[in-house]
Amino acid sequence: MRSRIEGQILDLNVDVGSRVEQGQVLAQIDDSINKATVLEAKAELAALQSEVTSLQADVNEGLTQIQQAKITLQQAQSDLVRSNQLVKEGAVTQQSAEQAQNTLDNAKQALESAQQQVANRTSARHFGRCRRRN
Repeated sequence: MRSRIEGQILDLNVDVGSRVEQGQVLAQIDDSINKATVLEAKAELAALQSEVTSLQADVNEGLTQIQQAKITLQQAQSDLVRSNQLVKEGAVTQQSAEQAQNTLDNAKQALESAQQQVANRTSARHFGRCRRRN
């Protein structure tokens, strides 16, 4: 006969060779180590769930930044078209069109940066899950 769990025997209720009945408690095992292991696993699970929540919030924040960068980029594109038209009409100087082009270039860079940050956060989240499985 074997116990299904490991632990030190605290109390032995029968002697070798004694008759026993089904369901009778034969011995009491100290399960404090198993309980501690379960508590430790629960604490680790809670920490991992908290980390996942935090990473999800980071990704959501990044997605919001991407949306804002896209809106800024669209506005910069519209401003550049308008500025180029005004230069053709002689209403503004070429410098104004160049500033609009710089604003557009900056908006493109901001969008690319926001997209890269989300990609990094997403891969960090994926890496964290894979690392913990090993």
